[in-house]
Amino acid sequence: MIQEVLEARQREPGGSRRARADRRAGLVPAVLYGRGAEVRSLSVERTRLESLLRRHGQVLKVVAGGAEDSAILKDIQYDALGETIVHVDLQRISLDEKVKVSVRLELVGTARGVVAGGVMEQNLHELEVECLPMAIPDSIQVNIKALEVGQWLEVKDLVLPEGVVCLDAADTPVVGVEEPREEEAPAVEAAVEPGAEEPEVIGRKEPKEGEETEE
Repeated sequence: MIQEVLEARQREPGGSRRARADRRAGLVPAVLYGRGAEVRSLSVERTRLESLLRRHGQVLKVVAGGAEDSAILKDIQYDALGETIVHVDLQRISLDEKVKVSVRLELVGTARGVVAGGVMEQNLHELEVECLPMAIPDSIQVNIKALEVGQWLEVKDLVLPEGVVCLDAADTPVVGVEEPREEEAPAVEAAVEPGAEEPEVIGRKEPKEGEETEE
């Protein structure tokens, strides 16, 4: 894990109106807190933040107003469409103290059961772990090649990097291969064969000889 530099500026007071103005200017409102120090309202560049997220950078050196703080991205809020970042929480840390973070799981390979016609099901996409900040892995790889239909991997089956401790329950299902679900066939109306007699309609009377039929 590399400690990335995130430059920030002090956010001017002004509530939601000021926050909207910052967003229009390409800035994201942020809050820096923790370790008994003052809470700081900051703004960071959206493009820089998005670049860090693409590289899965979590351990940051936040530089603002001549001060430097080690921090992690604790929370990220998106707009209603889930596309644009609207706010981030930055939590101060010490590089010498363990932290609790979520790390994404990365599936590796193609399961034998899928090749045989089974369906892959993933129950867990992130793992809660505890470790020193610089030991936070970008991802935890899960080798699924040997999975047959009906088999699942649990948390206890995962191989973690040295110094990383999992906080999830050992028997939590992670990923498996199941039998394909059978879909019900749509109901099809019976076709009438050409020349076949029309089925009798209850309540319909055949006209007697000499009677007129109602139109």
